[in-house]
Amino acid sequence: MKRKETIHQMKRDEQAAAIETLTTIAERERIGRDLHDVAGHALSSISIKAQLAEKLLEKQRYTQAKQEVKDLAALSSQLLSEIREAISGIKQRPLEQELTSLIKKLSDNGKRVTSALDADLLSTVVPTQETQLALIAREAVTNILRHSDGTHVTVSLSQRNNTLIMGIFDDGKTTKPVEGNGLAGIKERATLIGAEVTFSWGERSGLMLHLPLLG
Repeated sequence: MKRKETIHQMKRDEQAAAIETLTTIAERERIGRDLHDVAGHALSSISIKAQLAEKLLEKQRYTQAKQEVKDLAALSSQLLSEIREAISGIKQRPLEQELTSLIKKLSDNGKRVTSALDADLLSTVVPTQETQLALIAREAVTNILRHSDGTHVTVSLSQRNNTLIMGIFDDGKTTKPVEGNGLAGIKERATLIGAEVTFSWGERSGLMLHLPLLG
């Protein structure tokens, strides 16, 4: 009996160690995804504003250049704060607030944006789902700012047949890219919350996400 108890305890210890290892790996992957999404979005904006400030200085438009430099400082400070949040993983990202911020970012970078957001349906989304949806939206917008030459972006959030549907598209003519951390991260985040995501390439590029809602 004592031998059986010892063997049983050893198996439990092994299982606990395995679970701890898997948890550690999952946490590292989460931090990696969050850092990629947060830093990629912010650094793209910082790069664009730095280039704009340089052009304004060359044209001796010092007042406007000074404002761009101030914006750079604010973006850098925000990036540092968000990196800390990504590492700690304690902050939930309100999707409506994130989408509003992303729409403004697109507009600030010369994109014409058409949006249709049904914010009421967010009451049926749990916080973990909302956080992942916000980060997916951020990565999609980061891809647009980095890779698209389009001028018009559409952002939609709606509900059909008890399913949340989020779409982010632009009219830039793009071909399917080699899948990197960005697209892979979007797929992983969608899987984590039980959502399906499809990508489109060509004259209307972007993503469409379907998330079944509870109840």
